[in-house]
Amino acid sequence: MGVTTKTMQEFNVTMSAVTGNIQFDVSVTKIEKRELLLLENPQYKEVLAKHQHLRGVHIDDVDEESHLPVHLILGANDFAKIQTGERLRVGRRGDPVAEYTRFGWTLMSPGAETDLSPVYLALNSTVDYDRLCALDVLGLVDNPTGVQGDVYDEFKEQLTRSPEG
Repeated sequence: MGVTTKTMQEFNVTMSAVTGNIQFDVSVTKIEKRELLLLENPQYKEVLAKHQHLRGVHIDDVDEESHLPVHLILGANDFAKIQTGERLRVGRRGDPVAEYTRFGWTLMSPGAETDLSPVYLALNSTVDYDRLCALDVLGLVDNPTGVQGDVYDEFKEQLTRSPEG
């Protein structure tokens, strides 16, 4: 495990559906990797046939490769832009969940994997990250240097006089 800090390029792009019926602007961060990560091919055809609650879900991806590259990860804010409000297709505990979006159906893992691949985390904005880690976000306040009154008051409260004086 380690931490790497580097400058990342950020671009504003327009995402659009292949059918052209929707488009929206997103901010993307360029990662110097061919793909962000590789996932084992979920074999959508078999998954859809195996789970009754996914009846009527249609996935266009028929790739037969054993592993599929991930080139783009949508954040929660961008994913919210493509949600339709249609009910999720949820089965039993541990079954995949399907959601209909403006780009078509998405299948989500039940999150029960035990052997997860390494992933890379990219922060879009160091300002947002710094703000997230700031003490005031955590409900704490960092007093400016030189304000010693509070420290002195707390010190006096902690003083106790021993029987010997």
